[in-house]
Amino acid sequence: MGRINDYPYAVDGLEIWSTIETWVTEYCSFYYPSDETVKNNNKIQSWWSEVKNEDHDDLRNDTWWLEMITLINLTQACTIIIWIASAFDAAVNFGQYPYVGYLSNRPTVSHRFMPEPGTKKYDDIENDSNLAFLKTITAQFQTLMGVSFI
Repeated sequence: MGRINDYPYAVDGLEIWSTIETWVTEYCSFYYPSDETVKNNNKIQSWWSEVKNEDHDDLRNDTWWLEMITLINLTQACTIIIWIASAFDAAVNFGQYPYVGYLSNRPTVSHRFMPEPGTKKYDDIENDSNLAFLKTITAQFQTLMGVSFI
């Protein structure tokens, strides 16, 4: 695998991708030793049809879909799914906690609509916007639960 300078995510990502792909290929090859076993497996074909035609109904006619008739097609699809659900997700979401873990940056819910000008609640915002903001966000326990699941 060639080295990509000044982009450690790409280097690490390619190594992780390669490891996932190797594992998936070995695993799938054990259960589906030939293209025919993939092509003739009703569960695989049903699963892929659901992915393509139900889960992605808006994209069902696009030409980039795999045919799911070979072991290579199966391993490519499984590798992509595992990659997205693991290494890719971890990489793109890793930096979320420092930002969204601070409630003021991303409150889990707001309990009030923006008040109309001329009302007391609107005046409260103009007089002490921080206090007015704190009255709209979740309680301490709800916040703790929300931050725990980020």
